[in-house]
Amino acid sequence: MGKVVETYERNYKEEDQKLFRAIINLKEGDQDSFEQVYKLSEKYIYSIIYRIVRDNDKTADLMQETYIQIYNKLDTLDNVESFLVWAGRIATNKTLRYIQKYSKEVLLDEEETDFVFENVRDDKEEFLPEDILLNKEKKEKIYNIINNLSSEQKITIQYYYFHEMSVGEISKIMQCSPGTVKSRLNYARKQIKQAVIDTEKKEGIKLYSLSGLPLFWLLFREEAAACMVPEVISSSVIKGIGDTVGIKIVETVGNEIAKVGKKGLKELIHKFFDTTAGKIVSSVAVVSVAGTVAVSQIPKTLYTTTNTIIDVQKSSNEIQNPEDCHNQYLIDGKYIVLENDKDQRGVYTIKGKEILPSAFDKIEYNEYTGGLFRVSKDDMWAYYNKSGEIICDKMYDELGPVIDKMFWCYDEESDKYKVYSVDGYQVSDSSYDYIGEMANGLVVVKRDLKCGLLSIDGTLLFDIKYDDIFLGDGEYIVLNEELNDAYRRTVLDSSLNVVFTEDYDNKYMPLCFGSGFYNGVVELSGFQNLFTPIYVPTKVDGTWIFNPIDTDFLPYNFELYPNGYFSYYNDNLEKSVLFNTNGEEIAIADYSSFYYLDNKFILSDDRKYSLIDEKASVIISDYDMIWSHYKGKYYVCQEGNYYDLYKDDGTILYNDATYHIASIGSEMFKCESDSETIIVDGVSGKSFVLSPEESIISYFCDGYAIKYTCDDIIKIGEINYKYEIIDRKGKVVYTIDIPKEGGLDNPIVLKEGVYSYENEGKCYIKTWK
Repeated sequence: MGKVVETYERNYKEEDQKLFRAIINLKEGDQDSFEQVYKLSEKYIYSIIYRIVRDNDKTADLMQETYIQIYNKLDTLDNVESFLVWAGRIATNKTLRYIQKYSKEVLLDEEETDFVFENVRDDKEEFLPEDILLNKEKKEKIYNIINNLSSEQKITIQYYYFHEMSVGEISKIMQCSPGTVKSRLNYARKQIKQAVIDTEKKEGIKLYSLSGLPLFWLLFREEAAACMVPEVISSSVIKGIGDTVGIKIVETVGNEIAKVGKKGLKELIHKFFDTTAGKIVSSVAVVSVAGTVAVSQIPKTLYTTTNTIIDVQKSSNEIQNPEDCHNQYLIDGKYIVLENDKDQRGVYTIKGKEILPSAFDKIEYNEYTGGLFRVSKDDMWAYYNKSGEIICDKMYDELGPVIDKMFWCYDEESDKYKVYSVDGYQVSDSSYDYIGEMANGLVVVKRDLKCGLLSIDGTLLFDIKYDDIFLGDGEYIVLNEELNDAYRRTVLDSSLNVVFTEDYDNKYMPLCFGSGFYNGVVELSGFQNLFTPIYVPTKVDGTWIFNPIDTDFLPYNFELYPNGYFSYYNDNLEKSVLFNTNGEEIAIADYSSFYYLDNKFILSDDRKYSLIDEKASVIISDYDMIWSHYKGKYYVCQEGNYYDLYKDDGTILYNDATYHIASIGSEMFKCESDSETIIVDGVSGKSFVLSPEESIISYFCDGYAIKYTCDDIIKIGEINYKYEIIDRKGKVVYTIDIPKEGGLDNPIVLKEGVYSYENEGKCYIKTWK
């Protein structure tokens, strides 16, 4: 016990006495003392919560809730020297409620598992060596074991050893049996004992036992003391407390934090933890200790700025998976989007040349912007080219995507649309009530409920007199036109030659084109009678591919897909049925459960998902969920708590990830399991393993990423860490030199040979070759 007392008195007694005095002052009515209570206990509370949830956004929320309850219930604390245990219980209770409500983990009752545990006495069994306080390797083993426990096991350990609760008390608050509590404690004890035995055998040193309670508690104090709570978390918690209970802790709240509301705080936290400072949280705390790493190459600085590089691919809501790209930061190998401290964005080259000034709220560049920058300022939009010139005549209320080198603009004041070319000229001097489909340099324009067809050269090919014009996939043009006594349907090819025309003599209930052609199939729509709508798939020559009338298929429950396949709902089967372009049934699924992507279909049948090709050959089957990546090139599949990664041909790249599989850019994937993290190259199918001390902290860009390594996750004194640029094989190609002052933040690869990082308010763009 002597080493424990000695360590406590040397490292923590003085600080605890300050904390106890601040608590007494606060209980006596000195509101200003709350600031000192917070500062002296912040690391302790942060470590308790973060060790379980491993999410800084949620940790900030739970810390705020914890301190608000501490403030409101402090008068119930009789013994101020029990404050940390009492406050720790509050933090753990809050975290437990979060895990029970939101976590996807199943809180198993270990009494029902196959594990066999020893009987656990309802006391603090002696099983830890006192020498652990002086032995780096032993401490690291204990930390790693605890951090790898499940959430409910960590919570149980905290209640039992840190908060001095009995097995009975724990079972009540965790809503499980006492046997479950005992088995969780036994599991942790066995793991720790084995680590102690392994170390003892290796070193040949006899160890001495000590009651687990004070030693566990002291180890946790060391862990908490060694961490640094990120400033953005600390500031957001302080602001939240101040807004709720009216206490101001002015000295610790940053100017940016002080100005925003709860939603803004969330955005700031997310923004911060996209940076390196957030990514390096690999255990229970963010630790920032300056360090240096030797390098063999001297980088050249291309540009230095006070702004931050923004991942431009994430700027558009139309991009389903923004990480599914080969470079999230660099455009055409030279342009970047920078954001200043006022959240204004601009476009610059990597050498610092200004293309667009930092004056815009949003800047987008993706497959929908046609090689232009789509920018927003004060809810108005415009396109700019890479010379910094505006393409349309002004900024508009709405702006359409670029399709075949054209886009539309909408002016709310006039309630009119205009059409522009990406070359900067207005396609027509006229304005329109609405803009329809675009394809092959053609655009459907609408005025007074009638449609016309406009060419990109400004020629009005068809007068504005048709009821509908559809372009579909661009192979054919279809027209609906009302005549004096009939209704005319016309099909033209892309050269405007008439392929098919037909007059429908029932003017009041005609079957009209309801879409354009897709792979030679078009939708006819109308009414079977006054009350029943009908949709019919039809060929170019007017032949019906399938007639749903007088069948079990509902004629109004129809969907046409981009490859010309279609589906109806079968009322008898209570299923949707998929047909090919010849009208042949090829698959069935739950109601409206066919999802087309890249000549394949994801379908759900009896709530199980499968992937099939156009011949109905099954590629992947029987999963609870299937997600596509890189436009159908890869698929992540979930079955229960397990995740698998496939190529589009059914080749499995990784199976049985127990946490998640995530796309991390350049067709690379992070596959996480309980025991390891694997980085998989989707192109080659090869992979490499990250050690527990390693993590990928940036997206792969052009096949390169930043790997962070913390040799000692938590220890007293200096922390050894490094940042390295790796290739697709995990091979280190360059080690980044860490600045001696201020550390290194938000390192990213921009392209092969160029990277960037932030240090003391500046962003540096450098070369590594």
